[in-house]
Amino acid sequence: MTIFARLWCYILYILHRGVKHDKEFKKLWPGDQQKVAIASDVIMSLKAKRINTNRSTYVLFDDDINLKSKDNQDLEVRDVIKDKKCSVCALGAMFISAIDIHDSLKVRDSLYFSSGCFGRTAVYNYLQRFFSEEELTLIEIAFEGSLLFGHSGRHLPSQIEMDKALEFNSHISNKKERMIMIMLNIIANNGKFIP
Repeated sequence: MTIFARLWCYILYILHRGVKHDKEFKKLWPGDQQKVAIASDVIMSLKAKRINTNRSTYVLFDDDINLKSKDNQDLEVRDVIKDKKCSVCALGAMFISAIDIHDSLKVRDSLYFSSGCFGRTAVYNYLQRFFSEEELTLIEIAFEGSLLFGHSGRHLPSQIEMDKALEFNSHISNKKERMIMIMLNIIANNGKFIP
């Protein structure tokens, strides 16, 4: 990562680190800048070792958390998973960061699996508040390195775009570096992933 990229991520982090409520987030980060804030938060979470990269896993917590408890149903997911370490794919990392920043997902609405993880449906549904289905598909292909992972079914990117996402993956073998490069791509392109 270049010194400029590190500085840019740090500036973005400083700007949004105190923004922990939905209204503030939308006011400070209109439109695509919300995506930039999410991407920069993913990088900071990787640096802080809150998240670990893992292929084929959306979000898997190191310790089981009890989101199924009736006492937790009205809480924000962000408050329940605070300071919990987890293994994530690129979309899972974005999901955790978006929840951390956006703070607008109730436990009862989260589609949490009792096995200690969030699956594809929960991750895609939440991230579509910020990213298009095509963008999510390209990000998933770029991280996972397979067209099998990126098919969400309804709105697919063009074959050319999907091939570029596969090529993006082939140049970076380390999962953590690949995730950082995907997030830097989102930041550099003002909120859009362009493989």
